[in-house]
Amino acid sequence: GAARRGATGTTVTMTPSIDTYLQELARALGQDLAPQQASAFAQGTLLRHAALVAMAAEEFDRAAARLVDENSAVRSLLARGAQALPGHALAAGWRELAGSVDASLRVRDLQHGNDALRAALIELHAALEEQSGPRSADLLQAIWGELVQSTERRRLSQAAL
Repeated sequence: GAARRGATGTTVTMTPSIDTYLQELARALGQDLAPQQASAFAQGTLLRHAALVAMAAEEFDRAAARLVDENSAVRSLLARGAQALPGHALAAGWRELAGSVDASLRVRDLQHGNDALRAALIELHAALEEQSGPRSADLLQAIWGELVQSTERRRLSQAAL
């Protein structure tokens, strides 16, 4: 958030960032409130919510960057697919999506684009499975590689768990 120097020379944050707020909320739920609950159920409920809020904080911080990276990678794969299978009925759609750009950096818009790109990637993957030859095999390997990287991008840190 915005910061300024206080009268004592210390930095004062005027508006906390969303992820900082969520991290503090997770800490308060898990460390301040949960231990004060009389029942194990209430403690467990607060601890579960603390973990969910910590995960939301982490995802809030990285979501846009993750989606921009993933959308770019999938566009590249779709372009390669349109080149590899130019006569396929879906090749024009793959080319169109490969040339698209993200509508904005809002997470909702990025996710909407990601959904369309991933649906096309599934179609491309299915089409390549019906082909033979090194070009198809190389592209299938690249698709699997992106799926692994996509999973890694979503991995939560131990701090969020």
